[in-house]
Amino acid sequence: MKKKTSTNRRQFIANTAKAALALKLLPFHNLLGQGIDFDNGIVGLDSLPFENVFPGGELQKRMVLNFSRLQDPEFTFKAVSTASTVKDAPGDWIGRDILGLTLLSRVLHKDAPDNLKEIISRLPELFNEKGYIGPVLTSGEIDEGQVTGHNALIRGLSEYYLWKKDPQVLNYLQTMVTNLFIKNEELISKYPIETTEIKKADKVIGAAVGSTNVWKNLSSDTGQFFMTLDAITQFYQISPSKELKTTIETIINRFNQVDFVKVGYQTHSFLSALRGILRWFEITGDRKYLAIVELRYAAYENLAMTENYENYNWFGRPLWTEACGVIDSFMLTAQLWKITKKNHYLHWSHLILYNAIYAGQRPNGGFGTNVCTRVVEKPILEAHSAYEAPWCCSMRGSEGLAQQAAYTMFTSKDEVIIPFYETTNAELTFFDGALHISETSDYPYSGKSEFIIEKATTKKVKSVSFFIPHWADQKSVELYLNHKKTDFKIKNTFIILTHQFFEGDQIQLNFRFALREESALHKTKLLTKKYFHGPLLLGIDTQIELTIHPTTLFNYMGEGIYTSGNMVLRPLTDLTWMEEAKSKATRRQILFMG
Repeated sequence: MKKKTSTNRRQFIANTAKAALALKLLPFHNLLGQGIDFDNGIVGLDSLPFENVFPGGELQKRMVLNFSRLQDPEFTFKAVSTASTVKDAPGDWIGRDILGLTLLSRVLHKDAPDNLKEIISRLPELFNEKGYIGPVLTSGEIDEGQVTGHNALIRGLSEYYLWKKDPQVLNYLQTMVTNLFIKNEELISKYPIETTEIKKADKVIGAAVGSTNVWKNLSSDTGQFFMTLDAITQFYQISPSKELKTTIETIINRFNQVDFVKVGYQTHSFLSALRGILRWFEITGDRKYLAIVELRYAAYENLAMTENYENYNWFGRPLWTEACGVIDSFMLTAQLWKITKKNHYLHWSHLILYNAIYAGQRPNGGFGTNVCTRVVEKPILEAHSAYEAPWCCSMRGSEGLAQQAAYTMFTSKDEVIIPFYETTNAELTFFDGALHISETSDYPYSGKSEFIIEKATTKKVKSVSFFIPHWADQKSVELYLNHKKTDFKIKNTFIILTHQFFEGDQIQLNFRFALREESALHKTKLLTKKYFHGPLLLGIDTQIELTIHPTTLFNYMGEGIYTSGNMVLRPLTDLTWMEEAKSKATRRQILFMG
């Protein structure tokens, strides 16, 4: 079996290395205003509105499973309003609950479930006289756990408002943002960022571990406050104001002063902050914000991403992964690709989706934590003690799955871009009409997809761009229009079909995968090899570490599974479809001696 490294793969690695090198050369406090020279222009791509996508296949199956989980007793108003996290992070569990149920209701085209309706109707029961949850902040002081807990609540209510346009929900949001953020802008500028001000604690949930004169109940999830950029930048899109703009930029400036590696920031908070800063770039168009995100994400890839594309929960502390942070990394890379058209981000998105998000979904539909498959001691992927984390990960998983449905197709003027392949139906709108496209795909198990134009009212020629990842056999790519083979060129990992579409038109795309050996992301003296089928990372279920000899021949059995004697290489995605006890006990080796 030969090790194959394509030109695209080499470029993919080179781009990441270039970004990481730039990060090392630039002091963190000097990232603003550096005038980074980007090698692609900014383009305006629109993902699918939730109402215009009708997912099917495995993605739909996963969303339905998760949607069912979020209607269990742990996610009722009574449960989330009195949950274990309320003391340290008021608003967090209930906000994540609103967020997950809202997004899945929209993308699955369902009415709000009963528990979501009750939560929205009874939410004011939890508010203090200032319109937020928990005690009223003392003048001159601010509580990290309390303010950060409202990140999820503001995000959840923002998505609910965008769905239902409920003016009362908008009023809740305005009150929270004003009283927790805008009025505390001066205190926010004093958020502690030095190691002498921060105490660390190895706890699964963000618990209060310290205070300063201004900031109380500093979280064990170091740097947690910065994740609020995700919520308040989204609210700014709904209700912009000069005061909120000032507050957002104060937080970003403070974030930009942090040596997050030295301090050991929690990666979920770090990545959520980057998502907020990226949204701020889209709002303002100021490239300095994009520079912050690109350079700091490169550091995350190099310093805190595991071999199956999950995350260290903290920089420098490979204790466990957290699906919340994994979801952030997936959405961040997809958005970075959308904005920059740098396709190495799109490759990362595929790898994170199938080997981290899908591998982290449990048979009951929830999400949890795993060991960090990066350090020498962890060549084997297995669940960590928090097999499911219903207080956070199970609900953030909803957002990742819902966004994947929206990411299946993008539009720009007279162009359709297909960066992911999913069985789905989509309604695409243009200035001159609409296209209703039905897609059936076998990806990620093969590169076979079929597209049927169910309805076409457009008058102009449209171009359709299809992503051809570096793990595809480039010589095997075939494209057919109405059953006739069509010539094409692969440009920047996409092929483009230009055509005026009519009802009944059919497109068939096919490319092949083969068993592929690649070096580990983070090489050690012993563990250097990984095996893939397309984007799918493969492993062997074992209780002891195994060695695969370089001359070993594997037979392909379908569904990404390869066998050689008693050895069976299988994708991580199937962990979701096992009986829970078996999934929980499975130990799958993914790193092998080179």
